[in-house]
Parts: sequence; C-alpha cells; structure tokens
Amino acid sequence: MIAIEPNAAMRAAAEPHPRVEWREGTAEATGLDDGTIDLVLCAQTFHWFRQGEAVEEFALALRPGGRLALMWNSRSRQDPLTLGYIEAIHAVNGEHPAETRTFDPDVVSAIGRFSPPRLARFDHAQTLDRPGLVGRAASASYVPKEGPAFEELVRLLNALFDRYRDERGRVTMRYVTEVWLAERIA
Repeated sequence: MIAIEPNAAMRAAAEPHPRVEWREGTAEATGLDDGTIDLVLCAQTFHWFRQGEAVEEFALALRPGGRLALMWNSRSRQDPLTLGYIEAIHAVNGEHPAETRTFDPDVVSAIGRFSPPRLARFDHAQTLDRPGLVGRAASASYVPKEGPAFEELVRLLNALFDRYRDERGRVTMRYVTEVWLAERIA
C-alpha cells in the first residue's frame, strides 16, 4: 500500500506502520507512476482537494479497470444521541464546512475516464465510555481544545452521556459510511 501525504509531520507520525509506504505528494500531484495502481482510496479527504485536478491525477495513476473509491463517514441523523452530539458541537462552534460537504459525482465522470460513480451506504456504530465521547469530539480539528468553549462542550457531552448511557456505562454513536466507487475505463 502506498499512502500520499503532503504534511511531513503526518508522514513521520505514520512511519511505524510497516505495511504502508508513505510518500510526499498531494492528490493533484501524487508522483505515482502511470497505470500502476489498482485502487485509489480517499477517506474523509476528497472535499479538500482541487477535485478536477485530483480526478485527472487518479486516472493517470490507475491501471485500466482500476477503481477510485471516495469515502465519507457521516454521523447518522436518525438517533437522539448522535443528534444531541451534533447539537452540542454546533452550540460551541457553529456548523463547520467539513460537516456540510457535498460531493458531485459528475466531477469524476466529467473527464471521460471513469464509469459513472455508484454509491453504497453502510451503517456502523462506535461504542464509547464517557472519556471516549469527549475524546471523540476533541479529536475533530474544528472543535475547541481548551477554554470556555471546550468547557461548555464537555458539560453538554457529559449531560448527553448521562441521558443515553446504557447499563454498562457506554453510549453508541451511529454513522453512515458512504462510498462512491468508479472504474477507470479509458
């Protein structure tokens, strides 16, 4: 597996993973040899790219028949805990662009080198204890990490935890994973 990362600190943090070869690059300039890759996977990242340029680069790197997979984990808006979690974050930070990202599948098919992307959805869950719920929120780049806004977030999350915890002292966050998959055809 080859992973492309523009940030040297991120590559350094990931180096200990022996089954991954980390390389400097960007989505728009991967440095991968043409026609040598079976799968390009972008997880939680495609909305940050210059999308047209990135799709062109992926088409060059992929062999004919290779696949492009664009994946996002979105919070489910179907259960009260997860809705409360979203409301708590918005209460202290407002809505963040990463939460409202959209994807236009025409970006992939417009260059004429991919099949029309197909969408698959998968439900999954993450079970968390109290520190895990707070840690989950704090791991988001757009959430305050200290100060009054963070203290308010912790208060809101603790109240949410107390309301929805199960008999084991855990809560379950629900997600929907969306994967757009296209095949390189030309």
